[in-house]
Amino acid sequence: MKKKVNDNNKRYKIFWRRTFAIFLDGAAMAPLMWLDQVLWNIGTGPLSLFLWVILSSIIAICYSVGFVYVFGQTFGKMATGIVVVSNDNAKLKLRQAILRHIVPVIFTLATIVFVTANLTDGKIYNRGFGNNLQFFIWFGSAALIWGLLEILTMLTNRKRRAVHDFIAGTVVIKQIPCNRISGHRKILWTLIILFILNMIIPNFLPEERNLTFTTISGKRQMESKLKKNSNCISINKITNQYDPVDLMITMKSCINSKEYNKAAENLFLAKIFGMFDASRISDKTAGQAVVVLQINIMSNVDKDQRQEFQKVINNEFSKGSDGLKNLCKSFNKIGYPIYYPIYMISHGMHGGGLVDDFDAKSRWEELLSINCDNK
Repeated sequence: MKKKVNDNNKRYKIFWRRTFAIFLDGAAMAPLMWLDQVLWNIGTGPLSLFLWVILSSIIAICYSVGFVYVFGQTFGKMATGIVVVSNDNAKLKLRQAILRHIVPVIFTLATIVFVTANLTDGKIYNRGFGNNLQFFIWFGSAALIWGLLEILTMLTNRKRRAVHDFIAGTVVIKQIPCNRISGHRKILWTLIILFILNMIIPNFLPEERNLTFTTISGKRQMESKLKKNSNCISINKITNQYDPVDLMITMKSCINSKEYNKAAENLFLAKIFGMFDASRISDKTAGQAVVVLQINIMSNVDKDQRQEFQKVINNEFSKGSDGLKNLCKSFNKIGYPIYYPIYMISHGMHGGGLVDDFDAKSRWEELLSINCDNK
């Protein structure tokens, strides 16, 4: 009898297996996260991103709930040899599978609502979370408290049941070797490989530009930490995720390669983006960031090249010229900026963030009308 009790207790000694399974399940979702990173950072429109948020959320929920309901296991649990069952060792009912993940589902739904509201306002940066620090604090605190409750309850009962197990009437047990799914070793190694790849592949995918300020010889300078090559780029390859720092750097590359028309395109867009950013930040002392940036960039350009560049601007992009009209059509196609203007906010004296209730669409149309004579 004592041996039988000990054998039963061993079935519940799965804390480290469950922990390992969490990391492996994260690896199983890695391809979805890679695609998520690409879609959020290639200039995709709000509608497409909204549909992606819905689709990716459904996939994530179906993976957690569906696999546990059908198999009693996710891939991570298959690999580590644990299974979810009812308290009476019966197969899970659908209601139990849903209840077991009800808190993460609520978190997911709350995130969808918040991100959708931001996408509607054109706040695509930071994966649709914008710069709402309060939401991050509340959401992060709730997730942390929930995680701690899960761990504490799991460590303080004999069957190692977490809060969600009590809610759903479930328990996680170690599988008998003969009952393990065939090919579980292949699943384990596949997930380990995905886990390793997930530490490498995101570094080569499109990424939001991160800008900082540095002080060199007493001068405040802007530094772009772009991972991409800063070669000369024509206007038809630029998206509304390029901020004025990026555009000024590509402008300088165009000047160096004597592609002055492309340089002018980058300069004009940088200026309009700068005017747009100055309108949406709360610290108005930062509004001259683009002017300072242009001075710093052009100070490193050869005098003859500066003169040639200015000639092209005067001859090809003067007010009412075909060059400016065509350029403004490109601006209209690119649309208003969707990046977070940290380059400008950091330049100001008072910090702060974005103004509330900013009408991005109206301001963008106004700027195009002023600078392009659009009617």
